[in-house]
Amino acid sequence: MEYFIDHYKILNLSPEATEKDIKKAFWSLAKIYHPDKGGDPYKFHQIYISYQFLLDQEKRLQYDKFYQQYKQNKFIQNLKKRYQNAKVIETYQFQYIVTLKTLLNNQIRIKTIKKKDRLLLANIRYDYEVNLTGQDFERDLIFKIPILLYSVCTHCFGKDLNCSYCKGLGRYKTEGIVRIFIPAHTLHPGQIIRINLEHIKTKNPLILPKKKQISIMIQKKLY
Repeated sequence: MEYFIDHYKILNLSPEATEKDIKKAFWSLAKIYHPDKGGDPYKFHQIYISYQFLLDQEKRLQYDKFYQQYKQNKFIQNLKKRYQNAKVIETYQFQYIVTLKTLLNNQIRIKTIKKKDRLLLANIRYDYEVNLTGQDFERDLIFKIPILLYSVCTHCFGKDLNCSYCKGLGRYKTEGIVRIFIPAHTLHPGQIIRINLEHIKTKNPLILPKKKQISIMIQKKLY
């Protein structure tokens, strides 16, 4: 049950409404809901109470403080609900594009060209490709994206060249998953989305993403 009365919503107004806007909204609604016009008495009573309340500047000033907090809490609650109901796109659905096979298909000689140049020549502008159904584009999604991580070697901290973990480099590669909430109707086929990993926080501060940014090509399944 919702105990907070949204006076602005009842009058179809925004919090920035002026006194003139409040009076105009009231008289417009009164023409529809006043009992003498065949309207709903209970609905008109709500409208009248909100009208009187918002015209009182002192009450409105106090109310607006709680209103902002209410809207923020409602937004967070709605976002949590959407997150819970979102469809999960699992890690196995993300195809890592930069592979030896891809480079060979583009007739790039592997040994004689640096990796950066190979990617440029192969015209590969993204890291992953994911195929979505038509319905996926119309609903909230959660991308569970596999990423490479660097972990600081706590066994030798780079001091032991014979370390079985880092070979004396002071860090070693590991894997992780980043969960990204994608709102409905924000993706389209052929779109490349870029995700900044610089601010990604891991449970272990000694583990950091290998790349600062990853990009994903969005494709639509043909069937």
